[in-house]
This record gives sequence, structure tokens and C-alpha cells, in this order.
Amino acid sequence: YECPEERDHYPYWHPTPWIDLAIHTNNPARCQFYKDESENVKGRHFCALPDLYYHHMIRRGGNGNNGFIPNTEEKCLAENTPGTRMTNFLKENKLAMHATMKKGALAELQECQNFLSDFNLERAAAGEPTVADFCADKTISPEDLEKECPQCNAGFMPHPRPPSTQSEEPCFVCVPTECGNGTAYSAKPAEAPCPAGTQADLFNPEFCVTDACFNRTNTHEDQLERDTCRLRAVAERHLVADCEDGAARMCVERDIMNADCFASDIPQAEWRLSASHKEADPTIKDLECVEAAWSRANHLGNGNNPMGHNNGWNFSMPSVPEGVQCAVRLRYNITTTDYPGMDPHDPSQVNSKLNKRNGNNPAKVNIGAYHGIDMLDSNEPWLNMRGYHFRQNPKVQIFDDMVYQHLPCPADREIAGDVTRCYRNANKDTTRHANADNNDNNRQNYYCPAGSKMNAAKNCLSPSGATVQAASNTDTDFTLQLAINTNQFGRTFQDRTHHILGKKRDASTKGCSTIHNLHVIGKRGNIVQTYPGTEYDFSPNSLHAAVGDCIHFHWTGSNTNPNNNDGQGKQGTDRSNIAVQEYVRGEGGRGVYKFGGKGAQGTTWTTADMEPGYEGYVPELAPTMADLPCPEGTIVHPHQFKQCASATCASPNPNGVGMATWIKRDAFITTNDRGETLKEWKPCPSGFRVDPAHDASCVSATCPPYVRRPMNSDFWSGAVIALMSEVGVEDELKYGGWGHSHPEHLDNVTFLGMNRSQLVTLATLNSVQLGGEMSELDDAGTYFDSPVHKVTKKGTYHYMCTRNNNFSNRSQKG
Repeated sequence: YECPEERDHYPYWHPTPWIDLAIHTNNPARCQFYKDESENVKGRHFCALPDLYYHHMIRRGGNGNNGFIPNTEEKCLAENTPGTRMTNFLKENKLAMHATMKKGALAELQECQNFLSDFNLERAAAGEPTVADFCADKTISPEDLEKECPQCNAGFMPHPRPPSTQSEEPCFVCVPTECGNGTAYSAKPAEAPCPAGTQADLFNPEFCVTDACFNRTNTHEDQLERDTCRLRAVAERHLVADCEDGAARMCVERDIMNADCFASDIPQAEWRLSASHKEADPTIKDLECVEAAWSRANHLGNGNNPMGHNNGWNFSMPSVPEGVQCAVRLRYNITTTDYPGMDPHDPSQVNSKLNKRNGNNPAKVNIGAYHGIDMLDSNEPWLNMRGYHFRQNPKVQIFDDMVYQHLPCPADREIAGDVTRCYRNANKDTTRHANADNNDNNRQNYYCPAGSKMNAAKNCLSPSGATVQAASNTDTDFTLQLAINTNQFGRTFQDRTHHILGKKRDASTKGCSTIHNLHVIGKRGNIVQTYPGTEYDFSPNSLHAAVGDCIHFHWTGSNTNPNNNDGQGKQGTDRSNIAVQEYVRGEGGRGVYKFGGKGAQGTTWTTADMEPGYEGYVPELAPTMADLPCPEGTIVHPHQFKQCASATCASPNPNGVGMATWIKRDAFITTNDRGETLKEWKPCPSGFRVDPAHDASCVSATCPPYVRRPMNSDFWSGAVIALMSEVGVEDELKYGGWGHSHPEHLDNVTFLGMNRSQLVTLATLNSVQLGGEMSELDDAGTYFDSPVHKVTKKGTYHYMCTRNNNFSNRSQKG
């Protein structure tokens, strides 16, 4: 699921098929950069290697760790240099092709010679075909072959100035007739450039050619086409010279391009610019970049919003042709500010030579410089004595009370701007460490208290020049080990790709005002086992739809969950279904242990703590432990976190126990005739009153009245509060009882206007059953896809999954 090049670079430096939709970043100052560099609006350069070589290298192991595709223009064009792996392979391939062509021409010659040997005067006397007949019907002369397949195309002629050093089989070059017949070519002056208006000829550098005729020659493809034409011309004929003269007739070998010439023209690597996505498709929108919403770390996107929903982002699917398959990728990248960003195109910054050495030695990244920490040695600038290194779990000195020192260099051996090293000799051609001998061995460590500096006598001097102490060879600063995994300094933590298939609306969906997607999120297991995912749930958990809308029920399961994960049904499997929850009607219904009373509509409700309609429900808009702090000058009440008390009430108790303002309230403890213990609160002592927020405490009579603690809901809009209050529903519009764990009998179910067959399919998954054990849906297929259903009846419907409904850790209801 993760490609290193895509993981480590964004915006990607090379062309990709991915169209940028949105970036949520905690650094919105970078948004303009992301927008400007997005491939939506800016094309990408890439190295286009010859197909033959590219597929050869892929067959040998791909790009991966054996990367062969250059990522800079310089390296790309360098692939065309003679002797590279690419040019050697392509030349060998061309020579093999030429050998096949040569073999074919020789085979034609042998076939011609064999055929002619069969013709003699005796055969002619016997009335069989004669040589004359053969010459008339079965041969072609070299002259006629040249006319049929000329060396040069119309309007071209042979190059008038072939090189004097050319081999017997030259690379035949044609030039335009107006260049070959005129004065376009002239001898190049010795050791001097060509005259103005001319350039050195590419085919024969001993001549200059006019600018108008420079590099105007036939192409390698033209020459190959000539060879192909000649091959076709002799396919059913023999190439024979002087065929009319029986005594002089002679088979001729079909000439083909010179081997060196043929092999010299190999395809080239090219540095190309691909079009931006918007150039290819003008309907593509610009990247949307926004500041990422706050979320609690490691809590699955739980954000600071009044409805308690996970953070998210809504976007409209683009219009796609029917049958087009798309993929949507969601990626969570992090980077670090422990060291500055590096330029991946600068080999001095990103280079395998900067990798760590064996063991837990640090990588050669100068983190110390980023934090203003002096280096130990300019030859190894990534090292420092405080431990600020790019390594696993480094031990660092956060206080540098004893500072590493370098001995001063002799006056004639100092290196300007570098106190870590000295020249070894007056020639200044080699160096040594300042604290080492002249052979750069026996390096010593010296330390002075912060604020002092070591002199040549190895004493620590104050800024005024006074001796503080002798330099120490021991660093007495304490260290702290950091829990750092360098793999996570900058990486992709999540890389999820989802497959989407575009479909046109058919007859069943044309009347849908809106199509809602209802599916299942989460996986098998308890809250610990599923982390950082979630347990099962329907998504959306609460779906608001109108009559005339349509709902698409579909979800995926799995057969590859860990076998020890908690859950019902066969180990390792995920399955889901939908059944409307039971709604207890009338006295004596299922699970009743006492009658509850009657609702506002006059309907009997029978569960102990629940009324079917929730008539008159009002949300408790009260602060929680995660709400806002108390105002300045107040503190959270020690016994009631929803209240704020004046800070003047919080004076410490003189005996050091508790706070003087609040004291525990005494009580009379008695026992009645039945042996029951009774408690009766005593009055508060003088100077105290009963705490109005906590009966078991007395509070100082001078403590001012409490104030309500501020709540997040104070900032909610009226629309949000109204939405929070819309929990109640009239009895006659309620289908299924929220919180129940038994499914309703299908005879009593009315669900969105579905018929019984559709309800059975949702509950039993009969459309994807594979046969076998189905009480816990074990033998159903992993994917369920119900036809889109149109909502024809309004109401509030509560439904459940019969399999994933274990009270200990799961309750898949919607």
C-alpha cells in the first residue's frame, strides 16, 4: 500500500495518476505552496527511457531498491553516453537484430543458388521451364530493386561528401537534393571554426554545411523502411544479376544496412514534461488546502465540535463516465521540526552516504547546528558532545553546565572560522583535531564551566581573564534518554486506498431525490484489539433521509481478522446484517420487570427506564470534564466539577489537610428496629453553612455564591441546540425501540416501506449466502450489496446487527 517515492515526497516530483483533492495541514502558511506545486496545475518532468530497456529492467526486479530510472535531467541524459548499462544493452540488442537480418539475406542467396542449379539444358529439352522463363517470372535485378526501393526518398540524394575514412559498407546518408547539388558543403578550415552561416556537418565533420542544410538528412527510420521494402520486393523473387545471359547469370546477396550503422542508432532517454491534470482535463478543480481541525492525539479523529462527530471533510464526486473505475487515496503524513527540511534534489543534503554507519551510530544529519550546539570536529559536523544526534533513542544533555573545549591552535596553524582543527605544518596541506597530537591521534576531551573558556595551559578562564579552575577531562552533565524512532521523524502513518466504480442511474434510481450510502465501519474485536481502528458501527450512525430519497445498503466483511479478536461467529470473520429492533407494545411485553407508566400519547411503555417517544426530552447542556476552565479568579468546586467557586474560598487549612473553606459534614448514625443503618446529617458548625452543591460538606459562610462552569455548548448556535433537542418522536411514527437487543418479528416491521422479501434479505443476507451455518452469518459472502431502495414511509427507525451486539464491547446499532 506504500510506494517509497510517494511516501517521501509531496508534492510528488514525478508524474502520478493521483488528482489532488484536499490537504489538511496544521501549517496553513504552506497552503499556497501546495496549491502552486500541485500536479493539478503544474506538470512534472520525468525521464522517459526506451521501452525495450525499461521493460528489460522491470523484468530484472523493478525500480524498488534497484532503482534505474534517473530523477534529474542531468542523470537522465547521461544514460545516452556510450558505455552505460542502457546503451550497452540497446546496442547488443540491435546487433542481435542485425545478425538475424544478415542471416535472412544469406538464406535468400542460398535459396537462389539452389534454385538456379536445377535449370539446365536437359530440363529444357524435356519441355520443363527454362532459365529464360525463370528470369522472366522469378527474378528481379539489382537495378530494378534500386528503382523499386531507392537508397534515398524522392527529393533526396546521396550525401555528396562521405567521410574519407568510411568503411566499405557505409552508413548511407541522404540529404535534400537542393543541398547535395549546390554549394551547401565546403571544406572546414584547419583548426578554425566554420565560417558564419555554416556549421560543422554531423555526418562528415571535415566539411561545413550551411545553416539551411544543417542536420537535414534522412532518418534512421527511412533507412529501415528501405531495408523492409527490399525484403518485401524479394519475398517471392530471387535477386539475380545478368539473368538474360544464361552463362553470366549470378545470384546476388541483398544488401542491408551496415551493422555498426544499424547499432549506432539506438533510442535515447529523454527528459520530458508531462501535462498537468488540468491541461489533460479542464474540469479538474484546484486543490483545496485548509487548516486541519484540532483533534485529540491518538483518539481516532475525535474533534472539538458540538455534535461529537469525528473530524472529516465533505467533497462532491466528480462526474465520471459509466464503468470508469476510480481509486481514492487517503494519506496521513507527518514531518518533524527537529531539523530543517531537505532538498531531495540536492545530493549534498539527500545522499545514501549520509546514512548511519553500523550499529546505533548516528546518521550524518547535523541536528546540533539546528539547535545552536557546537560541533566536535568539522570533519564530522553531525557529532556533538550533548548527544543531539539523528539516532534511535538518543541520550541528550538538556543543561550544558560543563562545556566541551578545544585547545587553541599555534598562531601559524590556525584555520579561519574553525576552532575544531589545526593545520599540521606550515604548508597548511593537512589538518588534525585541535585536541589531538600532530598525527591526529590520542584525542583528549576537555570541559570548562559554562561561561568560561580554556586557554593553551588548559585552564578555564572567566570573561575577565581570571582562572576559574583547571579544565576537566570529565563531563559531569547528566543525560536524559529520548524515546525517538528515526523512522517516524517524517513518514506516512496511514495510506488507505478505496476502489470506486462509476455507474449511471438506472430505472430504479431515476426518481431518487438523493441517494444515501449506508454501510458498516470498524472491524472485529474489542476497543483495544481494533485500535487504532474502531469497533463495528453503521455509518452514518444516524441517517436523516426524506420520503423520495433512496438508500443504498451495502458493506464489506472480511475473512482475515486476527483469530484471537473478540466477537461472535467464526473466528477471523466479519459479517453484518440489519434487523429492526423490537418495540415493546402494551403491558407484559418482552423483558419487562416492572411497568413504566404511560407516555404523553397514552401508550403504555413497559421498560423500566425508557419511554418510547421521549416526549419533552431536553438535552442536558452541562459541562463535562473536557469542558472549559473556570473563569479567572475562580476554581473548580472540589466536589462538583460543574460549579466554579471563588478562589478566596480555597485558603489552605492551617493543619495542612484539605481546604479550610470546605469541611466534611458530620452525621448521626442510628439503627432502626429492623437493623437498618440510618444517617441523619448534623448542622454545620458556627461560621459554616451547608454546601448547596454538596450535602456532605459544609462551606465557609463567607464563601461567595458559586457560578456555573462555562460549557462548550455556550458557543453552540440555536440551530445546533434545536437539533440536539429533536430526539423525541411521536409514538405512531416510532418503529423499533432504541437500546433494545432483540429484533422485531417481521410481521410487525414497517421499515422505510420495504416489502417482506427485502426485509428478509437485509436480515439473513440470503442474496449472498454460500450455504452452511448462517445463525451467525458465518457462511455468507463477505460483500453485501442491496439494490437501491426508495424511502416511501416516514418515521424513526431503530435497527441493529444481530451478530455484532455483545454488551461487553460492541453494540452495532443505527
